[in-house]
Amino acid sequence: MNKDSNPDWRDQTEWLQDLVTELEQRIKIYHAEPDVELKRNKAAAYMGSIAGHLQEIPPFKGTDLLVPFKDLLIFIHSLESGSGHPWAKPNNFGGTNSETVAETEVRIWIVMGVWSLLEGGYRKNQAYKYMANAMTESGRTSKGRPFSHRNVQRWWLDYEYQRDDRLAKVQGHIENYWAEMPCPHGQLMFNCKSNGNGIRCANWRLVAEEFASNALKVANFRDWFVSR
Repeated sequence: MNKDSNPDWRDQTEWLQDLVTELEQRIKIYHAEPDVELKRNKAAAYMGSIAGHLQEIPPFKGTDLLVPFKDLLIFIHSLESGSGHPWAKPNNFGGTNSETVAETEVRIWIVMGVWSLLEGGYRKNQAYKYMANAMTESGRTSKGRPFSHRNVQRWWLDYEYQRDDRLAKVQGHIENYWAEMPCPHGQLMFNCKSNGNGIRCANWRLVAEEFASNALKVANFRDWFVSR
């Protein structure tokens, strides 16, 4: 495997040097941290750096080879936030919220899907039903039944009216994800001349539908959760 056979991969020497430089910085921070819980956080950042660099290598792109790394990062995050996780009993921070990190992650992606559909011209009720169907098709149910669009509606309104702190990441996810989203014209969704204005891609609705349908199916959709 080399750059000649994988032209999309940047120079190997540059890639390795970037990784080593970042790890050298992170290991110093790790060793200097006296607090046990914060040290755990620094260890997670170290792992995340390795996983992030490996993800740049073509054979890792679009595969589930790095899922164990991501699962460990989600596990550590759940310990820090007090959310439930099947691998261990979480720290007890009190309160009644029992939603797991994975469940919150799905909630975030559902809201992102609704947002993308609304931007594509969907009415709210249409978007709720579209995402509920995507949830059901991805194998997720609500107490064994097809996923209700009422759940999607509730999550969207919680986001829209800022009633749920767990959805605070949504806006950042939207801005980061869609800012980098390529469009069918070889440009970017927010920077495309197909509409004549150089602002938005003319195929926004089509791309939004594809995103909303597939976001909950791919094995590595967790990337955006653990990296933000």
